[in-house]
Amino acid sequence: MQIYYYCNYKGSPVGFNLGQFDISDKDNAEIVLSEKGINPFIQNCFDYGSVRKACGVLPKESGKYFLLVKKLAAEKKNADDPEHYSLNIALVTDDKDQFRDWLTQEKDSEQDISETIRDSMKIDHINDFGFTVQRDKAVLLTKKSFKSLFVGCAVNKAETTTCVETAYTQTDLKALAKELQLSEPYKEFRKIHNSEKWVAYDKKKRSSSNSDKPTSSTNLINRIKDKWRAHASLIVAGIILFIAIIGIIKIISNINNPNA
Repeated sequence: MQIYYYCNYKGSPVGFNLGQFDISDKDNAEIVLSEKGINPFIQNCFDYGSVRKACGVLPKESGKYFLLVKKLAAEKKNADDPEHYSLNIALVTDDKDQFRDWLTQEKDSEQDISETIRDSMKIDHINDFGFTVQRDKAVLLTKKSFKSLFVGCAVNKAETTTCVETAYTQTDLKALAKELQLSEPYKEFRKIHNSEKWVAYDKKKRSSSNSDKPTSSTNLINRIKDKWRAHASLIVAGIILFIAIIGIIKIISNINNPNA
């Protein structure tokens, strides 16, 4: 399982810098984050301002699930700590049950989660990220419940596709897919039912021309109607011709018999 940190704190010499590590690596108690192995979709979510949170099936990564949270914050715990922390994290797992627990269990608040992230960071001004990660405290983060942060996201959707919470209720969803480099021809972002900001990367709705395709019985009825219209046209044409012929006969008769 991977944990991504995209964090900063007041007084940091480096600012925000995205790094990750694999929590299954138990060789080191203090982890130095790596810029290698960064998933492009997760990178795009952190970079694109319209994304606030994301979760679900990790695009182009078979059998992997993720959740991503931005704009968390925490204040200092000890006198020597930085005054303020700006926190953005992502977790990636191949355990579907674990992923479901993250989104369904109710026990941890936003503050609990933010403080757990803060406590896992050990300030190191020499490090490229401005901090290292204490593995034992990062493990606690993987055991948290994130349900309080994902209100409005349908868990059943997240288990089958990619879901994103946007910053605004009105978002250009085509631009969102483009920025996140999602380009499957038969999928698009669509609003999740009863949610103002959550969208799911789901199968495209069929257009009216496709969704209203006639059934075989409809085809039969349409063929009968077409034949009836054709026959009706012939009947009308025949009546008009008959009336015309009668008129011509009367004219000829009047010419031949002027005194009639």
